[in-house]
Amino acid sequence: MLKDTIGLILSFADAKEVCGSGGLSGILQVGVQHNTVPSACKRGLINALVLVGSAQDGAARKQQYWSQVLQPLEIRYKEIVENGNLKTIYMEERVRGAVIDLLESFIGVVQGCHVSTVHQLFGWMQPTISSLVHLLALYHNYNQIVELILELYCETAKRILCYFTPSESKAFYDASLALIKTYADHQVGKRS
Repeated sequence: MLKDTIGLILSFADAKEVCGSGGLSGILQVGVQHNTVPSACKRGLINALVLVGSAQDGAARKQQYWSQVLQPLEIRYKEIVENGNLKTIYMEERVRGAVIDLLESFIGVVQGCHVSTVHQLFGWMQPTISSLVHLLALYHNYNQIVELILELYCETAKRILCYFTPSESKAFYDASLALIKTYADHQVGKRS
């Protein structure tokens, strides 16, 4: 059913009048809020919403659409990582669930990138991708979160790295090295 729903959302990209008239506002709200759909479905939904954004006409309309899709994700992410109590509450189920939901959403953003939107979307994601190193250090004993962070980096490298400018490539390379170092530091002495 999820595949059919995502196919329907993608068909909205072809019907520009639906995209511009607020026809997607309800779906947007479901996509960007926490606990509205299962985590596994979140990535596909965000992927579809990002692809619809690439079909928007005009820079102003695209920017308005991106703010509806990306800004709520950014706000939710900052609420978590900038929380002064994060080191004491990170183990709580609701916090871990929110982190997993956001990571699934970020993977969906990367998967929905189009050659025409890579620079704009990576410009938005770059600070988040860099800060995930600290989240990896905090959640190094939670395999699901570690795997999602690594998957986000792999998806970024696999799908959009080839479109980066040299400065974007350097930023991603530096973040990747820091992530690998952090991962390796926390794997020393572990048995699988």
